Amino acid sequence: MKKNMFPLMLLLGLVSGIVAWPIDEFNVFNYGASGFGEVDDSKAFVNAWRDACNVGTHDARVIVPKGTFLLNPLMFVGPCNPQIIRFVYNFKLIQNRRLTSRLEKRHVSLSLRLDLAATLRLTPFRTFNNHCNIYIHHFFFQIFGKIIAPGEPEAWNGRDSSQWIAFKNVTGLNLYGSGLIDGHGMRWWDQSCRYHPELEGCTKLAPTIFKFISCKESTLRDIHLVNSPQTHVLIQYSNGFNVDNVTIQSPEHSPNTDGIHIHSSHFVKITNSIIGTGDDCISIGDYISNIDIADIHCGPGHGISIGSLGKNREVVHVEHIHIRDSTLKGTSNGARIKTWQGGQGNVRNITFENLEFDAVKNPIIIDQNYCDVRGRCKEEETGVKISDVIYKHLYGTSSTKIAINLNCSKSVPCSRITMDNINLVSVQQGYPVTANCTNAKGTEVEVNPGPCLRN
Repeated sequence: MKKNMFPLMLLLGLVSGIVAWPIDEFNVFNYGASGFGEVDDSKAFVNAWRDACNVGTHDARVIVPKGTFLLNPLMFVGPCNPQIIRFVYNFKLIQNRRLTSRLEKRHVSLSLRLDLAATLRLTPFRTFNNHCNIYIHHFFFQIFGKIIAPGEPEAWNGRDSSQWIAFKNVTGLNLYGSGLIDGHGMRWWDQSCRYHPELEGCTKLAPTIFKFISCKESTLRDIHLVNSPQTHVLIQYSNGFNVDNVTIQSPEHSPNTDGIHIHSSHFVKITNSIIGTGDDCISIGDYISNIDIADIHCGPGHGISIGSLGKNREVVHVEHIHIRDSTLKGTSNGARIKTWQGGQGNVRNITFENLEFDAVKNPIIIDQNYCDVRGRCKEEETGVKISDVIYKHLYGTSSTKIAINLNCSKSVPCSRITMDNINLVSVQQGYPVTANCTNAKGTEVEVNPGPCLRN
């Protein structure tokens, strides 16, 4: 009898997987949305989300039809009641295409589908506050149109000026499409404290286009982001996050516009992307492990950076970083590690491999004496320990005389540095380049310029 139970159970499982569950639909037009892009439709979105989130049926669908929607920045957070929620956008952004997003717990799924033929314009900050019970498993959010932010910083008065579009506590998020996301950061740059410190009321904090906070097993791909007021993409407190085939562009002079910043996250992969900004193409913050960065075209910008780390005597935990198979063109730094004096902890098990430099100012650089104002920071007796760093198969041109510069701490020297098969020459034919290694120990094989490291 037991032998015959398995086929029966399998058949029941297959049948249960194709049952057509009842669907409740929540169209934002029914909640007062205009769809003309001239008034704020945020209330309609919030109310539709609220009802879908609290409905007791197995399947719920939020529908945003064709039109142009002026909204406050969106924070998508759980949890909710229905086993399946479908969030369907059917509005026109730029092209007649569809955006699908999906959200699941056990059998839970949230589906966003956009038939895009107009512009979704977001104004500052509204949280979809659910107060229900859901764990997002798959959430497909597909964008083919153009999403733009308000051009005036005053639109953020009284609101969180660091945030535009955010996803929080989402598992299985898949945000993708060939659409354009424009942060309209020009006015923010004009009042940035970095470039205008004398300006009364200058801005230190400006919105990030996309924040992914506490997201697990999620993906951002095929998206084009431009002109963020500050960082374009922030990945924070997340685990298992993939970024693939994104294009990020801001002018070279735009302040603090990092392409992608990672903080307090693990198992992050960034691949096949083009990034050119006014700051780091990719920056790696603290409490980081198991990061794989590959096939990146970086420039303009400040390069691919680990740090800065250890400010205000913080304890640093950064390890298992692999940066490979990438090109850096016209950047102010190439493969960079930077730490403040006085910090503690470790940066270790770092590999830079198969990198090409084209007219890069500092192709290989470690700075354990990093300071926001050169010469202002006094020498400290403690520092972040940098060890087990591998540079392998790096080549190209330097636009400065010093192509390799390892400026390590006197009190906490860099150790177990490996340089293998490196060939860097001047971008000006016939001009020599040099290597400078201070308080750095390790081994090197076939390194030009060199030798540099102390055995």
